[in-house]
Parts: sequence; structure tokens; C-alpha cells
Amino acid sequence: INIEYMGFIDDKLYVLAQVSLAAYDAAPGELLWENTDEDDVFDYMLYEASQLEDYAPGQILVMTSVPSARILDANTGETLQEFLLDDYRVSDYPISVSNFELSPDKRRLGICIYEGMDENYVGMLDLQTGSFSISEDSCRFICDIIWFDDDHFAAASYNLSDFESDD
Repeated sequence: INIEYMGFIDDKLYVLAQVSLAAYDAAPGELLWENTDEDDVFDYMLYEASQLEDYAPGQILVMTSVPSARILDANTGETLQEFLLDDYRVSDYPISVSNFELSPDKRRLGICIYEGMDENYVGMLDLQTGSFSISEDSCRFICDIIWFDDDHFAAASYNLSDFESDD
């Protein structure tokens, strides 16, 4: 089993593996619930950017790189809301997510997106309205996002050709 993320949110231990997400009661270590791709909750393999965020009381946000943002009930694992980002692709390539960051007010996601090998964009998903915007310009690689406040963020990027090797 490939564990992508493991961490505590509100006295629950979450274990995000390649094809499942499980929640455990931290004190006795009892399994509370588990979602697998067979449950049609995680119908994509979870990899690379797969991570969880504390979203709202009793809710968690999970992002997969294949790409889907899902808001789950933290007590049952039930999907409350889902955003399929591939609906917003810029080219014929499917969208993948390399990184994301939740805004301080937890209303928006800043998302590092890549399509194919050389097309990388920055997107913003409004979790309340479902609206999605994507940058017009692409770059070779986007490595990080940081929010300045609830409405503004910056993305760090670089081109792999900027690095040279003597090998």
C-alpha cells in the first residue's frame, strides 16, 4: 500500500493511500470509515498532489491529481460536494494537479495545473460557487502557491531549461 498522506484533523487520523482514504478515531485507533475506489467515491487513483485539508466543522477537503476536489463529511466519509477540474482543460490533454493551497478563509483553492509535459497553468476554484478560472499564460513548471490574503495569491514557477548540468 502506498501512503500519500497521513495526519490528524480534529482528533481523527486520516490515512490517504493510493486508492483509499480511511479515518481512525485517534484515541483507541478504531477505524471509523474507509472509502476505496470500489465505493465509487475515489474513482481515480490518488497520487502526487493527493492531500487533505481541514475545510469546515465536520468536513474535510481532499484533492486528487487526476483531478477532483471533494468535500467530505468527516464523520462518515460521504462526498458532500465534488468539483471535476478536467471540465476546464485548456488543451486536448487531461488536467493534472501538482499542488494546491486553500485560501485563509477556505472559500477558494489556488491550484497548480499541468497539461502534458510543457503546459503548466495556475487555476482558482471558488468552492462556494463552483466557478473556475485559469491563467492565460503557461510556463514549464509551477512549484508552489502562497496566499497573501483571502483574495490574492502568488505562484512560483521556473523553467527546467534554467538549470544546467555538467553530466
